[in-house]
Amino acid sequence: MFERFTPAARRAVSDAQEQAWALGHNAVGVEHLLLGLLRESGGGAAEVLRARGVSEDAVRVRLLEIVSGEEQRERPPGAQLPFTPRAKKVLELSFRESLALGTNSVGTEHLLIGIALEAESVAMRILREGWGLYPEAIRGAVIEALPAGLIPADRGVPVPVVEPVARSVGGVQVVPSVPLRRLLMTAASMALDDGRTEIEIDDVWLALTRERTAIRLASELGIDEKKIREAIRRRDSAIDPPEASAGA
Repeated sequence: MFERFTPAARRAVSDAQEQAWALGHNAVGVEHLLLGLLRESGGGAAEVLRARGVSEDAVRVRLLEIVSGEEQRERPPGAQLPFTPRAKKVLELSFRESLALGTNSVGTEHLLIGIALEAESVAMRILREGWGLYPEAIRGAVIEALPAGLIPADRGVPVPVVEPVARSVGGVQVVPSVPLRRLLMTAASMALDDGRTEIEIDDVWLALTRERTAIRLASELGIDEKKIREAIRRRDSAIDPPEASAGA
């Protein structure tokens, strides 16, 4: 996978390893990837974060408040810490995002979007609580910062932009929950994978089978991705039946 990473992205991942060792942690998590991006001063991700007031020192201080480390130990030559499951997912998501944005190379900006999509990670908790940054805002900011003409015209639309949507008579603000934001981002990725820039109801149905807070209920109802796709095909066939073969 790393052969597709740009030099800056590789340095950020390497820095994440160094940060995990320095903090006495036994694996490289999403939070270390965030620190790695901030240390890579020449990367687009660092510019996006710093423009919003995010600093490496502030992130590290907050991380130490949340996650305790072990006594720093000597690092054997050539030793590498494993990636946590969440960090591995971020690396996979960053590659997927690079394709969605029209490039085969994974840059620091794609890594940042991957971090944003892992919404329940410690890294995103720090960005939400410290700077009010949510996944869709981060993705939109990254896309805005990319050089003009880099993104194909039909790709890279920063969707879904989910803002606070209502206020009750009593003035209470109603906003989408973190799982709902994550579900919509999954649906958005599915739309982009299909070459679309609008989220359809079908995307939401399919996203429900991948959102961990909904998987158990879907399972109890006997719903999975395969069944949904089959139902979609049956519906589409009924709406637009194939033409009768000649001579039938």
